[in-house]
Formats: sequence, structure tokens, C-alpha cells
Amino acid sequence: HRVRLGGRSGHGYVAMSKPQSGGLRQDDPAWADAWPHRHAGQAGAANAFDSPMPPPIVGRAFPDGVRCQMRRSEPARSGDAAWFPAVLAVLTLAAFALRLWLAMNTTWLWDEEREWIPLARAISFDPAALYLPLRTDYHGALAAYPIRAGAAIFGDAHWAWRLSAILSGTATVPMLGLIARTSAGPVAGLAAAAFLTFSEYHIAVSATAIQMATYLFLSAVAVWAFQRYLAAERPRDVWIAAIFGALAFLTYEIGALLAPVFLLTALLPAHRHLYRRAAPWLAALGGLALILPDVLTS
Repeated sequence: HRVRLGGRSGHGYVAMSKPQSGGLRQDDPAWADAWPHRHAGQAGAANAFDSPMPPPIVGRAFPDGVRCQMRRSEPARSGDAAWFPAVLAVLTLAAFALRLWLAMNTTWLWDEEREWIPLARAISFDPAALYLPLRTDYHGALAAYPIRAGAAIFGDAHWAWRLSAILSGTATVPMLGLIARTSAGPVAGLAAAAFLTFSEYHIAVSATAIQMATYLFLSAVAVWAFQRYLAAERPRDVWIAAIFGALAFLTYEIGALLAPVFLLTALLPAHRHLYRRAAPWLAALGGLALILPDVLTS
């Protein structure tokens, strides 16, 4: 049987199976120690599912010869708090308001006026005059496409050209909060999100039609997905990390630094076994395939 468990200390799947040699019975004196009950009246519970699970449950013998082992599932969220999503949502709304206000009330910067907006205007999907740039004079050109999309949908206003940066910068706030929460708990997550929300530098680059806000968002998603892969070891997470890491590289070349960070992290004793699995290597090849045209032409 598989049983889903939940609680403040995380959750996962429990695989229940008969042990090879015996197990505690309800008439065993050790039963009370191995299976505490919420009420005294539960002492005659018919089976393992009539009473709450005692922590820890890994490798413990249970009634009727049932043995229990924990299997990896969703990443545990130690010390999580019910108020975390609400406070994070407030910080995200504050981040959006600050970035939108600045985008609507500042003039063009040199990088916008001389590089990114002209490049975005020049993008053409017309087969007769196709122009889909991979690079600017200095960086990858991926950020030019969402810049063009904002103006195509909402017109020629300052904030429309800067909309992709506003949204990317705003979305980076909750992403950083989730990363920090997984690493150090909900208080650290909210502190990290608050610092980014009111960061003068991040507000500025998130209200400007350049590549930086897009790059930071893509990198944050890659780190968050790789963090989830280390916790739950699901192939889809490492694929997400590889794809968003590649997109970060296509936005700004320093995104390549994500690769050695991921590789070195996987060398830690707790994760070294991942090098023997196919999923991370296949994901790395997929990410390399995404960036290869840019690497070969630049």
C-alpha cells in the first residue's frame, strides 16, 4: 500500500510491506512504544491505519507484521508557516507597484535607446524580411523578444517597452523567496524576498528595457528547479533547470556560471550518486543543444 503523509516537518510517500521476519503485534508489550495512540480508547485499533503515524517512521516495525519505509517525494519544508504565502504575495505586489511606477516616470536610458529598443523594433517574422537576431553587439538577444511583445500588445508607451522587465523583476521576488525558504525556512524566505523587493538596483533594472531583469528571473527559476531536483530527484526538475539555465545564457553570457555551480553542488556526498543517473546528463545535453547555435555563431 502507499500512504500519503503530511505535517509540519514535510510530506512524502510511505511504502508499506510485510517484513521478512516478524513484526510487532498488538499483544506485544513493545506495541505501545512503537505505535503511540492519540486516545487511550485506541489501544484496540484493528490495523495500522486506525491511529496516527508516530515519528520517526523510517525502518520501524508496525502492527500485523507491517514494516514501513520512507520514499522521496515532494521536498520537505521544515518549519513552514501558514502566513508565508500571504506575506510573500504582499511583497510581490509591492515589487510590481514599485517597478511599474519607476518605468512610467523615467526617460529612456542609453542602453534602451541605442541598443535594446532598436533591436526589438527590428525583429521581423515576415518570411519576406525575416530577422530573428541571436545576439546584440555585446550580449545574447533573447530579451529583445519579450521587449518587442510588450510594445506589440500595449503600444509605444515607456511602460509597454519595459513591461517584460517589470514582470520578470516582479516574478523574481517570489522565486527567491521559495529558494531561501527551502534552504533556511520561511523567515529566511521572506527576508530574501523583502530585500529584493526594495533593492534599489533590482528596482532600477526591472524598470528598464534591457536584458538584466530577464536574466535574473531565468537564473532564479533554474536554481529553484535544481534545488527541487536535489530534494526529490525527479527528472523533470533537472530538465527545467537545464532549459532555464540555457535561456539565461542566451540572455546574458554569465549564465554559463550556473553549470559549474550545479556540478559542484552535485559533488557533495549527499548528492554524488546523481552522477550515475542518466537524467542530469541528458538534461545537460538538452541545454547544450539550446545554446549551441549562439556559441557557434558568436
